[in-house]
Parts: sequence; C-alpha cells; structure tokens
Amino acid sequence: MDITLPAPNEIAENPDFDNAWQPVPGWRNVDTKALAGTNTRHCEAAKNGDRLCISSAPATKADIKHAQQARARRKGVEAAAPPLNGNCEAGAAQGKYPSIFTRDAACMYNMLAVEVTNRQQTESKGFQNFLMSYHMKTDLRGTQLRLWARITPLPMPAGKLPFPAQRGAIKLTITPLCSTGCVDKPSYSWDGNLMWGGSVDIDPHEETGTTTVQWDGSVPNQVGVKGTDLSKDMAFAPFATFSSSVPETFPTDNSHGLIGGPVYTRCDVAYSPSGWVTSSANAGSS
Repeated sequence: MDITLPAPNEIAENPDFDNAWQPVPGWRNVDTKALAGTNTRHCEAAKNGDRLCISSAPATKADIKHAQQARARRKGVEAAAPPLNGNCEAGAAQGKYPSIFTRDAACMYNMLAVEVTNRQQTESKGFQNFLMSYHMKTDLRGTQLRLWARITPLPMPAGKLPFPAQRGAIKLTITPLCSTGCVDKPSYSWDGNLMWGGSVDIDPHEETGTTTVQWDGSVPNQVGVKGTDLSKDMAFAPFATFSSSVPETFPTDNSHGLIGGPVYTRCDVAYSPSGWVTSSANAGSS
C-alpha cells in the first residue's frame, strides 16, 4: 500500500534542543547505598614510616549544603571567578543527582579527603576533607572549552585529628587531565597557592581555578561522510596530588589518585562552524 506523506513546511522553525539538566550517573546520586564501592583511596609510605593518603568519593546533597554554609560563614572572602554555570549548584543541592549536565554545560561534585596516618593506618595524625566542584562550558560554534574548579574545606568529622597550624600542612595540586585532542596540556590558573596552613578551623579559605582548553581540530577522517568520521570524543578526569611538610612532624612526600570519573565531550566538523558539546556518554558512564 502506498503512503502519501504531507508536504514539508519549508518555513517551519527548527526544533529546540533539549536543554534540561540530566544526571551524570558516573558521579553517582545521593542515595548512600548507591555510593557503596565507589570510594577510591591511595596511600604511599613516607620516609618516617607514616602513610600519606588521598581518597575520593561522590559528593552528596548534604556535602554541597555544608560547603555553602561554610562559605556563608567566612569573613573577608577573596575575589574569585564566578561559577561557569550559575544555576546548577542550587539545583544539585535540591535534586536527586548532585552531578548534572546539559548539551553545553556540566557540573560535577566530588569529595576529596587527605590524611596522614601511622604505618598500620590505624591512627590518624592529620585529616581534612574538601568539596571539589567542577564546571564545564562548551562552545557550540567554536573549538574552545572552558573549565572552572573550586576547592572548599569542610567541617572536621568526629574522631579525626586536624592538621596542625603550620605552613605547608596541606598541599594540593588539581589538574584537569585531557585524554586526547587538546592543543596543550590544560592546567588551572588558581586564585592563590593550593596550600592550607592547617585544617578547616585554622585555615578555612577556598581556592578557585579556571582554564580554557583548545581542541586541536583532529577527527578520525576529515573527508569521511559518517558522523563518527567527523567527530572526536574527548574525556577529562580531574587528577590530584597531596603532600604535607610540617617540620619535625610530617615528611615531604606525595600521594596521588584520580578524582571521580571522566567527563565526556564531543567535537565535530560535520557542519560549519565546528562545535563542541558535552557527550551523551556522560549519561551512561559508571
């Protein structure tokens, strides 16, 4: 049986893209049962036998609210670059999933803890946890990607010993790793040094960093006709190193580990001009 299709409406407007926030399951939701098994921890032996440890875990709504409350209590807040996506932090604190993304934006949240323990890891000698906030903003008609990060010390949990009031008690380095396709290796430009002179009650300051990443324009096949020929998937994963150098207390050694999972983007040259979007692979990451 023949089917007659209606005549196309040449003056009809193009449909809008779905710009609703979606969850990033790879960065997990706020159900504590869902968080089981997602924590990562890496420890290295220091010269005096202590262990320097860094661990990461998905952030919850409560973690984000604690950071907001800590920020509100601070006095003399330094000038800092504002978040790239101004409305996602409030939404993340209220919704089911803290980490969310749209077609051209992403907001991810992770908990990072640094600690010095004894050799057996049964005694804590210094502890501090931080909320790590990461924002991403793509250019739908260009080849640049903007990144933003903020490190917020959180209140000391019961049973943990804070780092002493000493310069260099906590040193962090946070880097946005680019899987492939970046012109240069990206690094954040921070407000100040990523160094805390003790745990949160002694040194509660935040640090904010920004950077712009340039896509090198490479795709699998510039003369191809398929979408997979003309687009390139790229992944970014925050990487952290931690060290502590308190004279006569802690030695200077590094411990390191990846924070959270990768965040995926896709660049393409299928149309002119080229463009960069967050990838639907984020919704299927784990």
